[in-house]
Amino acid sequence: MEKGNAARFKNKSLEDIEIDMEEIDELDEVNVNNIQQDELSNNTFLDSRMQWTSVQKNALRTFFNKQISTKKDAKKGECEAFITKHPSIAGIGWLKVKTFVFNEYRLK
Repeated sequence: MEKGNAARFKNKSLEDIEIDMEEIDELDEVNVNNIQQDELSNNTFLDSRMQWTSVQKNALRTFFNKQISTKKDAKKGECEAFITKHPSIAGIGWLKVKTFVFNEYRLK
């Protein structure tokens, strides 16, 4: 089916279908190699990690005190307002701010 050959099995029962296992093994090896290459070349998780400074952390905790204490997610608009208000956070995406808030109340 992955190769687009599913039509050849139309109107056949499972007993009538013959599958070449060597062909499947070759496809699996190719897929595993492709996945490994993609993971190595697109390791965005490790590239996107950052360290918050103590000034940034304090500003985040102060601004999002209510959300952290009530264990509520920060909304996109709130995160963007925070980024606009604090120049030390400029260039950091709103999603990273939201994740920080989530991690703060999750760890308490």
